[in-house]
Amino acid sequence: RLSVEPAPGASAEEVERALVRLPRVVSAQPVSAFTDTVRQGLDQGLQILYVIEPCVVLLALLIALNSISTTLDECRREHATMLAFGLPVRAVLAVTMAESLIVGLLETLAGIGLSRLLLGWMVDTIVSTVVPDIGVVTAVTPSTGAVALGLGTAAVACVPVLFRRKLTGMDIPSTLRVVE
Repeated sequence: RLSVEPAPGASAEEVERALVRLPRVVSAQPVSAFTDTVRQGLDQGLQILYVIEPCVVLLALLIALNSISTTLDECRREHATMLAFGLPVRAVLAVTMAESLIVGLLETLAGIGLSRLLLGWMVDTIVSTVVPDIGVVTAVTPSTGAVALGLGTAAVACVPVLFRRKLTGMDIPSTLRVVE
């Protein structure tokens, strides 16, 4: 291995061509070739993540839909009581959305924290053993955290609106009937 710096007035390409013509020289490449290759690989990985992002948001919406559906089934007696005392459906939905907002906020914060820990572990253990020459630093920008927090919370908080029809068509007397 040989490190060569071009003389004043010579370009890096000229030095590479001159070195390759020498006997026993197998290849000549600039110092930045390795980092450029790693950077291209990381960019390709990021392109894959950009494709995965909408799928993750859709999955979060489906999980929120399932969770809220289960919650509404479990709380139907409470909702029927609120409706029986004269609360409008929009007020019952507002309460459900507020509950979902709080749960979604806590779940999203926990998810961001656990993801950050997992990312740090992966970079510290896997990347450092695969490519020990590169010092990879894990960082989550505030904008990424804000987008994740906003999308995760909004996905869970807005789903109860989809169940308005279920609340409107509820048979309040049969829901409140106590089975002994």
